[in-house]
Amino acid sequence: MTKCINTHTGQAEVQIGDTYWELYCLEHDIQPNGELSFAGSTGVTVSTSKFFLDLGTRKRIPRSILIYLGPTVINEVPVGKFYSNQTISGKMQQMTMPGVDIQYRKWFGDMSQDS
Repeated sequence: MTKCINTHTGQAEVQIGDTYWELYCLEHDIQPNGELSFAGSTGVTVSTSKFFLDLGTRKRIPRSILIYLGPTVINEVPVGKFYSNQTISGKMQQMTMPGVDIQYRKWFGDMSQDS
């Protein structure tokens, strides 16, 4: 079965992604903390298993990664939906292109080099 992982990079993407997952949870009767809203359903459907990870305890978490180099935007995202290992944030106060490039190279290595 195909799985879908959403990656939200940057301030606008993280904020839009948070709203996207909030609406997606509402559509599938999943509470903001990831638990199923109604007791009669297992919540496992084709669409939820593609977009949510089933933890087996009637709890679902989005298959999503949120990336932003400043700490403020990630800190505004509610904790219940996402685990801390789904967020990548830095401590950069001023966003400059050389700073962004250096930080990404530290995290991911220089992917432009041929191996």
